[in-house]
Amino acid sequence: MAARLPSLLAALGTLAAVLALGRSFPRRFAGLAGASILLSSPQFANLATSARLDSLLTFFTTAALLCFWRLDRGIGRPRPSRIGFHLALALGLLTKGPVALALPLAGIVAYLAVERRTADLRRVVSLRSLGLVCTPLVLWTGLAAAASGDPLAYLRVGVWENVVGRSLQGSHHLETPLFYLRKLPESFLPYTLLWIPAAFVGWRVVTTEPADSERRRLWILLLCAVFAPLLVLSASTGKRLVYALPLYPVASLLCADAGLEAFARLSRRHAGWGTAITGACAALLALAGALLVTGILPPPRGVTGIERFGLGVIAVAGLGALVPAALRRVCEPGGARFGGLLVTMGMLELLAAVQLLPAYRAAKGHRLLALAARSAAGDGAIGLVSRSKQLRSELGYYAGGEILLFDQPGEGLRFLTKGGRALVVSESILPRLEETGAVRPLARPQNGAALVGPVAAGPRDPEASR
Repeated sequence: MAARLPSLLAALGTLAAVLALGRSFPRRFAGLAGASILLSSPQFANLATSARLDSLLTFFTTAALLCFWRLDRGIGRPRPSRIGFHLALALGLLTKGPVALALPLAGIVAYLAVERRTADLRRVVSLRSLGLVCTPLVLWTGLAAAASGDPLAYLRVGVWENVVGRSLQGSHHLETPLFYLRKLPESFLPYTLLWIPAAFVGWRVVTTEPADSERRRLWILLLCAVFAPLLVLSASTGKRLVYALPLYPVASLLCADAGLEAFARLSRRHAGWGTAITGACAALLALAGALLVTGILPPPRGVTGIERFGLGVIAVAGLGALVPAALRRVCEPGGARFGGLLVTMGMLELLAAVQLLPAYRAAKGHRLLALAARSAAGDGAIGLVSRSKQLRSELGYYAGGEILLFDQPGEGLRFLTKGGRALVVSESILPRLEETGAVRPLARPQNGAALVGPVAAGPRDPEASR
């Protein structure tokens, strides 16, 4: 829990920054809608409860963007905004490295270039200020290098190869330049559907509203804060989907403002259609829940308790149909319908996270196998013969302790003959190991993996397992 607390606090800080940035939109609920979209995004919610540093990076980049906007538009006192901007960059740099500088600065430079105000960059960033931003990282790296015993080796391996080499040389997570264009729409679901109205609304705002419009300038800044960092991430050879998490708060705000405008226009021109669409969505959702309850719609293999999930879907459908009527007391009809959509999606995702996802992970994962391996090994090491990254990560997470990786089945057999008590292998090589007479199953195979241990007699032919 202690390891996950910084990520949780950073996620809360990111939501607060989104709320504050959304206050600059003319629609008063844009910030709240953006925070709701971000909170119910599966990728953001998942990393907010993990021990990874990506949630911290997202908070620092979003805070830097907020402070820049306040400084650029003269909102509040400039000194706190300037200090907050550089502090966010410094802490982000200390947390995740140069990417914490590259992502926000790429968006800011692109925004000022579009606005034809590149000279204003000196008001925010200078060589002196960048030197101050890098000072904590330089001091920390120097102390770590001095404490390592071999400073040159630490700087070469720990700093150059791990930080610079991973971006320029692509030594890890090799992917094509189109990786994020393929993965982001999938990971941002279900709100990827809002990208369509966001494209139309963004085009109208940027091309038709006055040049000095605050909304137009904020849209340009947010668009630049999405596409410029996306180009930076795509230019790096090493790619992972979690690296794009800093784009989620900005995308959530754009989708929120576009969704509010789209639903407001729909309500003004086709009020009856808006009510009909809301009712049809609630009816379809209730029908899906009824099909799950009756068993007509089969659940994923191995997942139990689907009936409770179906009943929850029916309840969410009913509440989702009532939410717009309740929200009309505080906002316009279009905003009420959009709020009803967000509340319904949030409740569905919460329901799936509480009831469906744990059962699905238990059916598809290796938690029980990892716990059985730890029980069999005691305080000793667990051997693993598998190329599955998922199996390796789950074994390290659930079993803990020392995990020894072997490339060949013969190496795993030697591990058992030398005193090892638990060996996890791919199910495909289990028959070959059993033929040697040196192993015995300790647990039933689960999702392509098996757990074996030694027998009293030695192997008849150890080389047969190669």
